[in-house]
Amino acid sequence: MEPLTMLQVFIVTILGGLLTFYINHNLKKGPVFASAVLALISGITFPNLFEADLGLTLASAVTAASYAGMSGKNRVNNFMEMTVALVFLSIVFVVSINAFKGVGGKLGTMACISVLSLYGAKAIYKTATKDFISKKDVSLN
Repeated sequence: MEPLTMLQVFIVTILGGLLTFYINHNLKKGPVFASAVLALISGITFPNLFEADLGLTLASAVTAASYAGMSGKNRVNNFMEMTVALVFLSIVFVVSINAFKGVGGKLGTMACISVLSLYGAKAIYKTATKDFISKKDVSLN
């Protein structure tokens, strides 16, 4: 994949996922509606705005991002965390773009991997900080 295309994938993925997250949580329209709106709009507009392959790739990236944007607040708390998950998603999308072509569920799987990676990183960080603080408290006594 060309560097410009990768940059475009990163941009639309982050914007699409954040917009889905916003529609879902801030506008209270729900995850399915938010994802469907973004997937529909990107699927209609991007293939017409860009050359066929690039337009379909960008529409697929937004669709995957919309799946990540469906995440509940118990997994992704805010826009900053969603941005981190979407950066993960962008990387996974670019790396696996040619893997398993035509296999169903690929976009949802990528979104799931990205959100679970964020959730796991948060859990590890929380555990590591808790252990560090508790060891520090013990040494002070």
